[in-house]
Amino acid sequence: MQTVLLTGISSGIGKEIARQLKAQGIRVIGTDLYQPQDASIFDHFIAADFRDRSALDPIIEYILQEDIRLTGFVHNAMLYAGGLDRCDYESFMSVYAVSVAAPYYLCQQLNDTFAPGMSIVLIGSTRYLQSQPFTESYSAAKGGLYSLNHALAMSLRGKARVNLIAPGWIDSKGEGPFSVEDKASQPVGRVGQPSDVASLCRFLLSDEAGFITGAVFPVDGGMTRQMIYPGDFGWDYKTP
Repeated sequence: MQTVLLTGISSGIGKEIARQLKAQGIRVIGTDLYQPQDASIFDHFIAADFRDRSALDPIIEYILQEDIRLTGFVHNAMLYAGGLDRCDYESFMSVYAVSVAAPYYLCQQLNDTFAPGMSIVLIGSTRYLQSQPFTESYSAAKGGLYSLNHALAMSLRGKARVNLIAPGWIDSKGEGPFSVEDKASQPVGRVGQPSDVASLCRFLLSDEAGFITGAVFPVDGGMTRQMIYPGDFGWDYKTP
């Protein structure tokens, strides 16, 4: 049976990934700080605070004790703590622990449980290559995840494929409807939805993506390819 370990399952992108996987009959082992209200999206849940390394051990122990052969691992858990304006050293390291150290440690401890055709999908962000002010903790962690992606792809060659999805503006909290300006700022004409990310994740987990590893897939409506000059095509800039 196909079995996927999914972190950050409780809401938004993670919840939609779980929903799509379950619809395909895939077993989902979910983990997050809090258990989702909708128990139909997972087969087994383990609460874990990824800021603490020891919180990862029950996940590892469960998979080993149950003799589970993983066919997929999706790391979606994240933490945001701002930047130079308010993020102290401890908070910065906590963000890095959740986004980068946790998936590294889980891959290290669980790689003997990987089934043939194993696929790992890391959910990053387009902020690995672009930023807004005071986003250092999040942007740096997503940059670390970007590098972890190609490093793991090389270390696990022949054992697992590893790829990264870099979402842009995704309405993960259901904040719509959006303004005409919000939609027009996206080259595709709309704000992204969790299903946009989940559908690509589902493909990367499948055998159809068997020749893809170490790759990065922006899911951003084209925003990272958009040249912006104040005054052109409706763009404006106001000095803070």
